Amino acid sequence: VTSGNFTGPGMSQNAEAAIRVEKEHIQEMNFSWTEFVKSISEQKWDIHQLSAADVVEKRIEMENNFIKIFGKRFGFDEVLNYGTNGITISTATDWRPTLAMSMYIDEMQAGDVGIIAGGTNDWGRNVEIGKADDISTDTFYGALNTLFEKAKKRYKQIIVITPIRRKNCGRNEKGYTLSDYRKAIKLKAEEFSFFVVDGDEIELEFSEHIPDGTHPNSKGHRIYAEHLINKVINAKLTV
Repeated sequence: VTSGNFTGPGMSQNAEAAIRVEKEHIQEMNFSWTEFVKSISEQKWDIHQLSAADVVEKRIEMENNFIKIFGKRFGFDEVLNYGTNGITISTATDWRPTLAMSMYIDEMQAGDVGIIAGGTNDWGRNVEIGKADDISTDTFYGALNTLFEKAKKRYKQIIVITPIRRKNCGRNEKGYTLSDYRKAIKLKAEEFSFFVVDGDEIELEFSEHIPDGTHPNSKGHRIYAEHLINKVINAKLTV
């Protein structure tokens, strides 16, 4: 008996299994392949069919991403969004470490302006903060040093945004708060002379702008973008 692969909403993992069942054991269990196949074909499947409204809503969300809004405001010829849900800055995680920002920046296109917004998933995945002079991407400080060192060689102007607020963010398993990661980001970004925006200052309401407690909706992205734009304009930053 060999299984196939399976995926589902929010799932990206494959499951494989193969076992051998002797004929006498099948008879002892009173197992019937005919009944088995019949049960599969007659079961109720939970199938979600996208409506036209769903497609439009998703397209609006993509167009209203804060990066897109920011780029449009300043007349950028091209805006590339490398953001991916769940990705950390550090590689010290079992969730797609090769896509950690400190490593994946090597695959990103160089340009005039680089906007770096991360850290919330490092808190969520209990990444050790480490020491400010770390160079290993296994710690948060080490990953920041690596990321920022690479970033300054790829972008003429760099804007760093610390994590926005999120629900239920007390201390993680390492004993750190989200503010601890914000402080580390701010410290290293200022050492590299990058422009820093405090994400905690962005006025987002959970019920209206962050319904899942972590990710802003289209309204939230609009407020996020406006806050960022105002900070850049008020600082007379060249972008």
